[in-house]
Amino acid sequence: MKVELTGAKIVYYLSTAKFRLSQKMSGAYHHGDLRRALLDEAHTVLTERGVGALSLRDLARRVDVSPTAPYHHFKGKADLVCALAEDALEGLDRALAASNHADPAERIRAMGVNYVLYAVDHPEQFRLAFRPEMGSPFAALAEGTDSLPDDIAGFRHLMGAVAEIESDPAAQIRLSVALWSLVHGLAALFVDGPLRVLAADRARVEALARDVTARFQLSADR
Repeated sequence: MKVELTGAKIVYYLSTAKFRLSQKMSGAYHHGDLRRALLDEAHTVLTERGVGALSLRDLARRVDVSPTAPYHHFKGKADLVCALAEDALEGLDRALAASNHADPAERIRAMGVNYVLYAVDHPEQFRLAFRPEMGSPFAALAEGTDSLPDDIAGFRHLMGAVAEIESDPAAQIRLSVALWSLVHGLAALFVDGPLRVLAADRARVEALARDVTARFQLSADR
């Protein structure tokens, strides 16, 4: 069958093809919230394959945008990793916020349990949040400050509860660091240490976390 293409038909086919290509590229790019879509996919990759598997080009393919589109939101992989670490701290912050006991001592113990469970449930995010290159929000401690910042995601709830127990700023620092050290150490044992063989048994992890936090000696108990 012979098909004749007139000038008008050629223009029509070319314009249609151009429209479809434009629609595919711009329609995918205007994702609604491309940055969030990229981060969500990055968390999936992080959970399944670890930080080493992250690639902006791969993420672009996964969310169906052009290879250059992610660079409108992230300068490179390091920038993406920093954003993921911030997400991880915000996730930890939400986990600690779920500890809503009126009594500050019980609230602190519940935070400790939730801290450990967050680490076990999200090990890659937990590792990422505390990588050395992420810097430290507590840098002011090195300058001899007598108080801790109270707006740090992941820690502001602990600091608020500690402030209800201890009025002295120096004591608040000592108690906050002591409590954090205990639960972070336990979390690290489950995520990367000798206790990682138990990490899959969430009920056992929770029981051990409750046992450890029950030993916190807090002035509010007296």
